Amino acid sequence: MFDQVRRKNREWNIEEARELLLSGEYGTLSMFGENGYGYGIPMSYAMDGDKIYFHCAPEGFKLNSLKINNKVSFSVVGKTKVLPGQFSTEYQSVLVFGKIEMNLPDEEKNMHLI
Repeated sequence: MFDQVRRKNREWNIEEARELLLSGEYGTLSMFGENGYGYGIPMSYAMDGDKIYFHCAPEGFKLNSLKINNKVSFSVVGKTKVLPGQFSTEYQSVLVFGKIEMNLPDEEKNMHLI
């Protein structure tokens, strides 16, 4: 369903990717906006097992968009190093794909607020 990483020497295994997700401070949640344009927004997040949780307002553009299409990607960038003169940057990143579930039970919605 998704293209493979082109540069195999830069591909991470699942544990390396999980470590970056666990240590990341924020990421960019990307989706199909309700206006037909791509929409990416920086978001803080919490992880529990294989699930990623996001906190947001109870209404707005993001939720309207997700009601139309709940397929998203989420990227987190770790350490970076600008390479002057090469017009390039070394960086760690992870990109995950999934579907947002918005109708969670109250216990699950509130478990990361402590």
